Amino acid sequence: MADPKRQPPAFERPTSPTSNPVEPAPPPQSPPPIAPAQTPSPQSASPGVPAQTPPQNLTGPTQAASPALPTSSPGTTGAPPSLPAGTKQRRDYRKARTLFLFVSGLTLLGLGAVGGYLVRDRTAMPTEVFVETTISRPFVIQEASGARGVMPNVVGLSEDQARRALASAGLNQDVVDVKGIPWAGRDGVVVGQSPEPGEVGAVSATLLVSQAAVVPEVAGLTVEDARQLIGDLGARVEIVQEFEAGTPEGTVLRVTPQVGEPLDESVELVVADAASSISVFDLNALSSNCSTSTAQISGTVAGMAWVCDPDRTEVLATEYLLNRRVASFSATVGHDDRGDSDGIVSFRVYVDGELRTSREIAYGRSELIEADVSGGLRLRLEVERFTNRSESGSLRPAWAEPTLLGARSQIDLLVAEQ
Repeated sequence: MADPKRQPPAFERPTSPTSNPVEPAPPPQSPPPIAPAQTPSPQSASPGVPAQTPPQNLTGPTQAASPALPTSSPGTTGAPPSLPAGTKQRRDYRKARTLFLFVSGLTLLGLGAVGGYLVRDRTAMPTEVFVETTISRPFVIQEASGARGVMPNVVGLSEDQARRALASAGLNQDVVDVKGIPWAGRDGVVVGQSPEPGEVGAVSATLLVSQAAVVPEVAGLTVEDARQLIGDLGARVEIVQEFEAGTPEGTVLRVTPQVGEPLDESVELVVADAASSISVFDLNALSSNCSTSTAQISGTVAGMAWVCDPDRTEVLATEYLLNRRVASFSATVGHDDRGDSDGIVSFRVYVDGELRTSREIAYGRSELIEADVSGGLRLRLEVERFTNRSESGSLRPAWAEPTLLGARSQIDLLVAEQ
């Protein structure tokens, strides 16, 4: 009779004379559903056959120790408890499946990391190629097709600035031709270009860059020729008209700055104007000690004149404002035949306090007096009496037909200013 206190060994299982100690595992493809543990009935053990203990040196999955499970039902004695058939195989299957899933997950993660790295490298390579293509592509297109941008306006820029502007428009340096040209003002500035600004599709360009120029000789040329010559050098021309006796109208008299000096951006040409003259009686005298009347000098009627009546030491004068618009003054001077025949009179012409000419005329004589008054503001005509004897007499010195001569434009302005 078996001892009721005896515990069955961990690996003790019911055996039969015809069964193997180790049962074959079921196929893993379709594991059976897990059923709750069942207690074998007493009929599962062969009566009268003692239970056998499996050898302790078994290898394989059956070596794992399992806790003792109370499988005997109440009132059952003599037969040791045993595990239901297939329970261990199901446990082994679950362990294997869990290990397989874990290893598979790690494998997939590793493959995903490697694949992501490869995909990143493959997608980054086209980006680098695209950047290089974008940078070089515009130049390749222009070289192939010859297309160019809009021609910029580079006049007034330095040569370096102009070259950079043309490069931005697609013109390489080897198709830009630079030529020096004498020009007014500072040198090194672009003063001309070809093609014109705004032209599209230019394949080359020519720049005209200024070089220092000097004032050319233009005196004696017509005003039209002189203006063209100086204008071609980039200078502005200002015209000042001036009268010069014997010079044809429209002839250049002089230039400022002088010939050979550096050419400024502005040049003044003094040009001969048509002559025009007026009598001083057409102007308002600033002051006078003489009177206007007709005069008869040496038997000839001289027309309107300033006739004076000086005492022995008295100086008589008449003054006019010329405003720098008159070139010359002229008059016939002498004694009025109605005066005393004994005496000498001095006739003097002053411009802005400076003596320009003088004459000493005796009775019975006359003389044409001329004076350059160009640039003068104020004209002063003086007479002074000289005698050879102590007795005094009545002298009548006269400025007959006093005339102002100058350029027509300037004389017109002088009259308008009165």
